[in-house]
Amino acid sequence: MKAKKMFVAFLMAVVMVVTSPSVFAYTGFGDTLQEAVMLYRWGYSYEDQFTLPIDNINDYDYYVIDYTNGDQSAMGFHISMKPQPGAIYDLQLIETDSNGRIIKVTDYNDNTIEKNIWHSLYNGHKAYIRVSSHGFNDYGKDYTLKFKRVV
Repeated sequence: MKAKKMFVAFLMAVVMVVTSPSVFAYTGFGDTLQEAVMLYRWGYSYEDQFTLPIDNINDYDYYVIDYTNGDQSAMGFHISMKPQPGAIYDLQLIETDSNGRIIKVTDYNDNTIEKNIWHSLYNGHKAYIRVSSHGFNDYGKDYTLKFKRVV
């Protein structure tokens, strides 16, 4: 009887692990602004990096730089993103003010492989970075997104 209960508990644990969303899932990884993956917040490391693929044409990966409680009146940062050969991915910068209102949107969607963003963010603001497919055949390959606070 005890072995049967342990087997059922094990089976339930396996089902929960297999069916639950994971931070390492492709679709399901920072797919909305509300689910954005933290790149930086005061007290975090000045550098961070993620490597994963865009899963399909409708997959977006959002990251957030949260400077709502910063140590200075403003900070600068650099974002670089480069996919593996054979894919072109786009970047978008979305800046919000201290009230959460979108105040700036900049698209980096040209045909270049590597994309770079240099930006300053005022204390109290957040910046969201969106990675997406450039075209119908541009998905399924890993990209590496790097963040570095520069000021």
